[in-house]
Amino acid sequence: MLQVRQSPETTASEMGMLRKGTQVSVDALKDDWVRLEKADDFETGGIPGTPAAKPDDPAAFGGGWMLTDGRTLKPALGVLLKPHILELPAGTRWQVTRAGGCVGYDNPGGSGARSSDKGRRLAECTEGASVEVTAECGLWARVVTSAGPAWCEMDCFFAG
Repeated sequence: MLQVRQSPETTASEMGMLRKGTQVSVDALKDDWVRLEKADDFETGGIPGTPAAKPDDPAAFGGGWMLTDGRTLKPALGVLLKPHILELPAGTRWQVTRAGGCVGYDNPGGSGARSSDKGRRLAECTEGASVEVTAECGLWARVVTSAGPAWCEMDCFFAG
């Protein structure tokens, strides 16, 4: 079992627990913490009276935070969460469709990214450019740039 907390601190109030093997969607990273994606209307179709999530359902903890690496805790817990990264076939290319291009990060997660990862405008990822994409992780894509790999929001692209 892994605790879900109100904020990214081991002393923050506990929202509940999730079982080992539960898959979660993440919308932000902060240091060794991930924020669980909030359920929105597309999951229920916006239907009034849709049953609430079960207590062990990740949707019940949207906006909550989970520690990914417990090796620094006393006692040490080891790696607690591993991202699911889908490697794509070599030579996969997508077209950038976002006006203004893309911002790249060292890790998937973007807006709540690690404090050391402020994001950077990617010269290769201007609107209309075709870029090599090597992996997907949730709503993020890893692209090849002259400065090395970078993670961008997937809605920057039209796969082609």
